[in-house]
Amino acid sequence: MNEPNVGVVILHWNTDQATETCLRSVFTSTSVRLTVVVYDNGSSQDSRKRLQTSFPQVFWIGEGRNVGFARAVNLGIQQVLAKGCDAVFLLNNDALVEPDTLQRLTSTEGDIVSPRILSLPNREKIWFDGGRVSFLGKGLHIGMGRLLINTGVTIPAHEITFATACAMLIRREVFSRIGLFDEDYYAYSEDLDLCVRATGAGLRIVINHEARAYHAQSVSVKQNVGKAFRDYYVMRNRVLFLRKHFTHRQLVVGLIAASVMDCLGSAVVFCLAGQFRRAVALSQGLRDGIKGQTGKGFLEA
Repeated sequence: MNEPNVGVVILHWNTDQATETCLRSVFTSTSVRLTVVVYDNGSSQDSRKRLQTSFPQVFWIGEGRNVGFARAVNLGIQQVLAKGCDAVFLLNNDALVEPDTLQRLTSTEGDIVSPRILSLPNREKIWFDGGRVSFLGKGLHIGMGRLLINTGVTIPAHEITFATACAMLIRREVFSRIGLFDEDYYAYSEDLDLCVRATGAGLRIVINHEARAYHAQSVSVKQNVGKAFRDYYVMRNRVLFLRKHFTHRQLVVGLIAASVMDCLGSAVVFCLAGQFRRAVALSQGLRDGIKGQTGKGFLEA
């Protein structure tokens, strides 16, 4: 039986140690053929050069600037598909996999397949154990924060409606059916959008609880731009997602929830904590989402 050819796409952004650890875990993978592409999303020349020396088997691409998550991932996907890969595995550079993770994912029936994702450094705490699309326009993580010991017995694999691009295997045929990630989002919510388009096209999203990945959350964002970056894009793109996929009535309900609970409530907390930039980012994200602004936002202007 031929081993599946998996194209692994990883984004790198100045976080050398995280990317190196991630790649080392990928290259322990068994029972699959690997084609690994790293998109350098505007790192320093020294950062990229060090990693290229350590991993000569990796295909390095990049435009010398930060083009956002969605476009960078799309360019990586196009590279591995052009090399004839059967499936694409997206993996955050602050995540790790076990030697049998890719083998388990490729042998699972489904068009998009997610592993169970545990936290780093606490590998007994769940970060993602399946997901669903909220009626308020969010991708909800099932089991987040729970300990493995408290999850009980679960079936090896079952269908879900949302998988996170932190660690996601996508069959080649998915892209011919629904296209690539929507680059209007720039960063955040593009995985939620892809999943909604996939289920709308009759494709199956599945989680295999026996396949494991481990995630240290937002290493690149924290090191390079700070939490306000995430606050802005999460808020703005939530509104863009609502505008794209929801009915008018659902949009109104979602906007009220985003405005009152997530924007105003969180902004007050941030102001009380002296985190004024984060409060501004939320309000700006809400405003830009309502205006329909896409692509790169004001925080990186």
